[in-house]
Amino acid sequence: MARPEFKAGPACSIKPADVFAPKVKSTGPANEKSTDYYMLSLSWSPQFCKTNGSSAANKFQCKENSFGFVVHGLWAQTAGETDGQNEPRNCKPNTAISTATLRQHLCTVPGIQLMQDEWSKHGTCAFDAPEDFLNKIETLKGALHLPDLNALAKSKGAALKASDVTTAFTSANPGLTAGGVQLLLQGKNLQEVHVCYDKSFGFRKCDTSSSVSGTTKISIVRGP
Repeated sequence: MARPEFKAGPACSIKPADVFAPKVKSTGPANEKSTDYYMLSLSWSPQFCKTNGSSAANKFQCKENSFGFVVHGLWAQTAGETDGQNEPRNCKPNTAISTATLRQHLCTVPGIQLMQDEWSKHGTCAFDAPEDFLNKIETLKGALHLPDLNALAKSKGAALKASDVTTAFTSANPGLTAGGVQLLLQGKNLQEVHVCYDKSFGFRKCDTSSSVSGTTKISIVRGP
């Protein structure tokens, strides 16, 4: 069976004012549980911008550019833990990410403060330096075949279900199973797709409990 078509990401434009030194915020309570696997959180940018596009902080993502999938974060996970709020967090003291590094990854994780906060909260639990954390995010996203959600939504119409999105991902990425993909909705609209990896960054199932069943009817805000 041929793989379904997938769509390359759109061009990304960075202006000098888009790159600045983020705030290094105080970290929350540390939860130094073991890192046994990882969850890559892919945000569907059209949905994010529908509800957050008026914020000046999101100008780069929602006004200056037009993205499909972007990365929200790469989250350290503990095996057997079903509650996504009880995972490793804030494991080491926060450190500032250089503006050169932030610029390098801004088209993949489209928020300067977002990168800093994700490094602090999640990256410190599994990586020695922010450069390692962000480079791994680039590698993982670059290796994923991202399905064309606009085409999928058009073909399914009002009959679109969560399982259709999951199947689009598993069909396009050999070795990825339905158990390794979880969806997050905002109302009925697709907000994020989460993909799980083992410690060697091969696909594995997610141990967290999904809040979205495969039969759930969903909608997809049109993207580029």
